[in-house]
Amino acid sequence: MPSRPDYVVDLADGAVEQWSFRVHPPARTGDLAWTRRIIGPDGRTLEVWHEVADRAGRVVHSHRHL
Repeated sequence: MPSRPDYVVDLADGAVEQWSFRVHPPARTGDLAWTRRIIGPDGRTLEVWHEVADRAGRVVHSHRHL
């Protein structure tokens, strides 16, 4: 991940959950984007979620990588 995550949560199985948030400029469709990444105990990325929500809170874009 190029920048530091906003939140880091240690999970019971030794993995780490990282959350990153980014606010889009007003001209863009989404108002808030976030990425949730699960890093295994061995340092490998296990899963990545990415979502973008509009100003009303509706998710307008979402995908998950395993």
